[in-house]
Amino acid sequence: DSQLTAISCGFEPLWNLIQGSSIPRLIESRNPYLGEENNYDFFAVSDNWNDGDMLLMHTFESATIDMQALFAEARNLPPRPQAESIMRTLKSRELTGTDKLPQAILSIQRLP
Repeated sequence: DSQLTAISCGFEPLWNLIQGSSIPRLIESRNPYLGEENNYDFFAVSDNWNDGDMLLMHTFESATIDMQALFAEARNLPPRPQAESIMRTLKSRELTGTDKLPQAILSIQRLP
């Protein structure tokens, strides 16, 4: 199947880096944190998920960071070096909130 379905519960959106593209796409599913609201109908989103595509998840606040440009800069790296490069860049910029623990970036590539 070439579809990805995602539900985000109170966290930052996901990014899909399409193989061969220079611009990552935002996959946004804004829902409250689990347990915050009783009987909430969570909203899921679907997107294409093909061989070579990468999915990026992070815990940084996107309001203070141009995540699209940051991910685009590291788009040609394999998943682990990509996540490490993005983390180093964010830490070197000393952005508000990047010094708080825990912070994470997860990069996943779909293989054939």
